[in-house]
Amino acid sequence: MIRRVKVIVESLGRKRVEEMPYCSEEIRWQINKLYLKRNDKVQLRQALRANVTENDRIEHLRYSAQALERNICVVCGSFRVVNGVDSGAGYGFAYEITVILRNALAEWVILHGSRDEPAVWVIRSDEDHIYNLTESEVIYIESSHNDLIWHCRDIAIRGRGTLKALEKCMPSHFLRLQRGYIINTNHIRKMERRDVVMDNQDILPIPHRNSGQIKRKIRNCLTKGERNGNCREHIGKKSLL
Repeated sequence: MIRRVKVIVESLGRKRVEEMPYCSEEIRWQINKLYLKRNDKVQLRQALRANVTENDRIEHLRYSAQALERNICVVCGSFRVVNGVDSGAGYGFAYEITVILRNALAEWVILHGSRDEPAVWVIRSDEDHIYNLTESEVIYIESSHNDLIWHCRDIAIRGRGTLKALEKCMPSHFLRLQRGYIINTNHIRKMERRDVVMDNQDILPIPHRNSGQIKRKIRNCLTKGERNGNCREHIGKKSLL
């Protein structure tokens, strides 16, 4: 049953609704708070495409199955939708799924998750440890030879990857400061004439070339964060020189 649910997940947003495998003709869907039947084809297709597109990559995380009766099985699991770029960091959006199957066909699919929720990176360090990092934990990312160093408040994690690949799939409040850094503008403590000071007290230089353009981008990010309620009190206009 778990294998069948994985096939259903792989088909989300990619196949026509009537071509979805291992689904009953009377299947019902719950996508967050939206309830749909299989015959609501247009609305269901739009809802699925809002979560998974043809260019995305699915990474299956964990699944478990429990038999309720002889012909009824419940499969619960989670997966990650990764934007179609191999950043070396497993960046993606996490989803939870529950599927009720009767006679090996899905009768009810409950999908929870949204691209509006914080993204998650899965980092494999040089010591072969696995770290799950959310957007808010990452202060900035540093390029070091062929590796990336993920700077968080209390830890720095070295893993494989390049800024060039990572930059293509970062949230809008992450900004390429220069060749060696991508910064989380939500973690800027202050911006000075030639540097930015991050929340962990690290000072990163603003390149002289295109400095005006970079400073405008930082101001725009901070202004947007202020409108969204993400801007902290210690980031004031007096810091934006």
